[in-house]
Amino acid sequence: MFDQLLTLVKEQAQELIVKNAAVPNEHNEDAINDTAKIIQEKLGQAVAGGNLSDVMGMFTNGASSSNPVVQQITAALGPQLAKYGVTPESAASIASGLIPQIMEQFVNKTNDPANNQFNLNDIIKSVGGSSGVDLGGIAGTLLNGDLGKSDMGKLIGGFFGK
Repeated sequence: MFDQLLTLVKEQAQELIVKNAAVPNEHNEDAINDTAKIIQEKLGQAVAGGNLSDVMGMFTNGASSSNPVVQQITAALGPQLAKYGVTPESAASIASGLIPQIMEQFVNKTNDPANNQFNLNDIIKSVGGSSGVDLGGIAGTLLNGDLGKSDMGKLIGGFFGK
């Protein structure tokens, strides 16, 4: 999944990182790699922390800057860019422009049934680890509104290995 995410970041980062005079050219590649790593890390933390509702919110309501996961990723990227000599103001501006853009494309590609490179189950497994629970299947059920009360016990039990 990381390779697909990195490709997506490279596609979206052309204007805000590569062609941006605020980012020193010698750090473009590092800034792009760090962006992909931060996205994967923060998605993993959200899933591992039980924050699946905000992760799934991106897939149902879009990956706008108001989504808590998008906000966490954006907040983490700014300081990382500053390590490359980008002013804190420019770093925050780049992050707030880039992350929602990347995440919206990420959601679109994942929701596209014709795109088999961005599979929700694989993504959640890769960022959150394999808990033995089909999180992608659960996510699909949540997205379709098919989760009944009896399923909630299975869902909760699956997260805790019961």
